[in-house]
Amino acid sequence: MAKIVVTGATGFVGRTLLPRLQAGGHRVIAVVRTAGVDLPAGVAAAAVGDLTGPVNWAPVLEGAQAVVHLAGLAHQRDVTATALEALNVTATVRLAQAAQAAGVCRLVHVSSVKAQGDHSPGRPLTEADPAVPEDAYGQSKRAAEEALAALCPPGGPLSLAILRPPLVHGPGVKANMAALLRLATRWPVLPLGGIANRRSLISVETLADAITRAVERPGVTGTFLVADQPALSTSDLVAAMAAAAGKRPWLVPLPAIVWRTAAALPRLAGIVDRLTGSLEVDDAAFRAAFDWRPPLSQNEALTRTVRAFLRETGRTP
Repeated sequence: MAKIVVTGATGFVGRTLLPRLQAGGHRVIAVVRTAGVDLPAGVAAAAVGDLTGPVNWAPVLEGAQAVVHLAGLAHQRDVTATALEALNVTATVRLAQAAQAAGVCRLVHVSSVKAQGDHSPGRPLTEADPAVPEDAYGQSKRAAEEALAALCPPGGPLSLAILRPPLVHGPGVKANMAALLRLATRWPVLPLGGIANRRSLISVETLADAITRAVERPGVTGTFLVADQPALSTSDLVAAMAAAAGKRPWLVPLPAIVWRTAAALPRLAGIVDRLTGSLEVDDAAFRAAFDWRPPLSQNEALTRTVRAFLRETGRTP
């Protein structure tokens, strides 16, 4: 039984990861801001306050074999580059330094595909493609990766695996994915037909399984993309979501000029890019290095997400 410390333990991914690690026979310590947080039975809490402030990591990390670093500041309109730097970079480096001092042997850092970029060049991205983050969030995640790689070189006492997932979905998903779920499961006609882009996704269950495998294979180091396969077009994604809800909406193609016009408007440009742009990744390197396969198919994962969404909104199929 390994002692594994998890930051960001009460977040979207952390809530699924904790029981998955327990199922693997590990003793899990959840890093939280304040005491009294509801956690799965058997998971111990370590209240450390704000990670951007002074944190006494020594008692938390004592005797730990691995750290999974999920905590981070997500991309939001009102988040400054300074705030992103403080949590996503500085606090991450301090944790890694503390892990080294405590004799921890494994660090799994969950980064983001946005550390590599927001678009794929007409083919799936691989780890060999240059990292060209396009916004402050992606730049902060890339800066953290670079700092960790310098701090934890191959063969060093703290082995490092960095995972770059794309959009994560699952029960309780919010933001853009939740908006698409509402459209796909409620509207009989949608102007989302004929979109031939390719976007990779990963379910929270799949990501938790991949993180667990990375924890348990400390001899494998490096930076890896990880995703469900295959990538889907927006049209196919909406159709799959609707089918899981027992719906068959009419997906109407819009003329290209409509998309071009909308993309030229500042308030709509980001939405249009997410709906029509491509961000497809090839995670063959992770699968080969860790001898890993996702626990769910793409269709099974999407069905779970849709059915959870329907239950959460009182519309059980």
